[in-house]
Amino acid sequence: MKNLFYVLTLFLLSACSSEKTDEELLEQDRIALNESLVSGKVVPYKFVKLMVRGYASEDTTSAKFKAFKRDSDKLVQKILALNHADELSVKDYWAMYQVYDQMDEFVMQTDEDEFPVVVDAFRKFWDGTKSTHYFKGKEKAAQEAREHAFLSVLAMASSSLGSDVALYECAETDVELLPDSELKGQLRFVRGFVFMQKGFYYLSENEYSNNLEWLKNNKNLDLTYTINALQLGKFNQEESYTAFRAMNHLYRG
Repeated sequence: MKNLFYVLTLFLLSACSSEKTDEELLEQDRIALNESLVSGKVVPYKFVKLMVRGYASEDTTSAKFKAFKRDSDKLVQKILALNHADELSVKDYWAMYQVYDQMDEFVMQTDEDEFPVVVDAFRKFWDGTKSTHYFKGKEKAAQEAREHAFLSVLAMASSSLGSDVALYECAETDVELLPDSELKGQLRFVRGFVFMQKGFYYLSENEYSNNLEWLKNNKNLDLTYTINALQLGKFNQEESYTAFRAMNHLYRG
């Protein structure tokens, strides 16, 4: 009987030691997320974004980037000049595919935030804005966060982009760089939903937990957009705040 007790004790200790902590499971989700960002619709979508952002770049230190920029700039000018009556020709699509086929590995390995923001690419096309007037430093990082946040919501609402692209943009968004407004809380809520939808449950739980903590510290938020989005027209600000917190608790659960 004494030997059996020792065996059971050792078994329980080994079982407990093999359990992963929440932080380890969270890191496991982060690794799996990074691996998922080079598949599905993400790579061709990122290719187009790199074409647009690379159009505004004057970096000539990378031989691969020089080749990418040389072949893609004409296509970017064509894309940015499109209006509702225009469309890309078969020749344009073929040229885009050839560049994509040649630069596939470059796209997967390149961080798009190394290049100027999307807004600066449009400014360069519209009025020839020079790099000296581009977003730089902290302002650039904040603008990137806004662009990624906007595109993540746009992808969620678009059937052509879909959840893979939404996941990519959510992963690229540094929420902490966004101002403390209700949009920050809404974005965290959306991020939690996207992570949950894709099976990253620990990332999702972490997002809702952070949002609840943030909401606790920002009780006087103007929740006008939230009231409209959640159809809480009959609720006052305090009731809307409680309802939004409740929804974060519900999704975290």
